[in-house]
Amino acid sequence: MTPTPRRLVAAAAALAALLPLSACAEDDGAQDDRAAALAVARDYLDAIADRDPEAAKALTSGGGGTSLGGAQVASQLASAEVAITDPWATVAGPVDGTPGRARADAYRIDASWTLDGLTGGGSFTVAAVGTTWRVVEPLAVSAPVYGDGRSVDRGRIGDVVVRFGAGSSAEVVGYPGVYLFEADDPAADVAPVRVVLGAASAPQWWESLRRLQPRSEAPVPPGTTRQP
Repeated sequence: MTPTPRRLVAAAAALAALLPLSACAEDDGAQDDRAAALAVARDYLDAIADRDPEAAKALTSGGGGTSLGGAQVASQLASAEVAITDPWATVAGPVDGTPGRARADAYRIDASWTLDGLTGGGSFTVAAVGTTWRVVEPLAVSAPVYGDGRSVDRGRIGDVVVRFGAGSSAEVVGYPGVYLFEADDPAADVAPVRVVLGAASAPQWWESLRRLQPRSEAPVPPGTTRQP
């Protein structure tokens, strides 16, 4: 039987009524994904703020490695002298998705924090891994470290040895925080320096370049006396 014009109009109207419901269901699913990814991101930042590298690692998948080159000190998070405070995370946008699918498989997360009175920030990626969400590209920040070119050829952050390259410098990579960088040789009379990872920190006006050097040559704050 040939459908009448009235039946064709009714069928078209019914189909049009179903389409918004389908789109809403997809939108709700995407919103749920974003919320789940953001919740993992916030837990991850909280673990970093708590100086708990094991908790942060538990929220990662695929090894949690970074593409940044340098001495990797993420494992030394617990030894940070100062941790980040007031961490904040927001979903910057989807990273990729399955063709023909509106919902993303991964989200880029933008983060910010306060560190030793300074404001810092970075980004990382959270993705769907099976039935859960995990950090697949970790938060990693870097900073240069220096030696004086004479007294020491390597330093240390926690248990990680940092060897200087050309120019008596090296790069360290890890979670944001303030770390103590000291000579690898405990017998060396070398003044340690603080390394700020995750915020721009310039030397004080009375300081030269922050570097490992003999205590007798290290700068001291105005109004203080150099210790013998």
